[in-house]
Amino acid sequence: MKTVNAIAIAAVGFATSASAFTLDFTAFAAGAELNNNIVVNVPGYGDVRFTEGPNNFGTPPTDLEITDQFPPFTGIGFENGEQLIVTFEGAPAVNIDFVFAGVGSGESFTTSTSSVPDNGTRNIAFSGNGAALVAVNFESAPVPEPSSTLLVALGALGLVGRRRR
Repeated sequence: MKTVNAIAIAAVGFATSASAFTLDFTAFAAGAELNNNIVVNVPGYGDVRFTEGPNNFGTPPTDLEITDQFPPFTGIGFENGEQLIVTFEGAPAVNIDFVFAGVGSGESFTTSTSSVPDNGTRNIAFSGNGAALVAVNFESAPVPEPSSTLLVALGALGLVGRRRR
């Protein structure tokens, strides 16, 4: 019986699927403004929303725009105090990694989650003269595949039934 349980648990682990995605901004023309938000549809995942946040100095959101001033990268340009809210609207996103360009000495990006438990939203704030968000790497959380899980369950039941005879 212990063998059957071990096989069933191992099989369920293999019956999940997760996907990794990299989202960059090369398709956007330099100078394009966010106009409060950009929604990018990631095939196989869903939408990722980029929304201007309020400035760190308490002023209303400023216009973030696409920049190419950090060759060879194109990205969302930041000036001192600007913030961006990134919302992953598809399956829960995990292993989220933001790639920045042009960050000099004494400049920094800070990334934080907006809620506990994590709802997939990240706040990005910049402090410095200027830099850009050039890519977002993330994975969708593993989701069991229904047909694979059903086959594993039927196989485990068959092994249990055979063992009892």
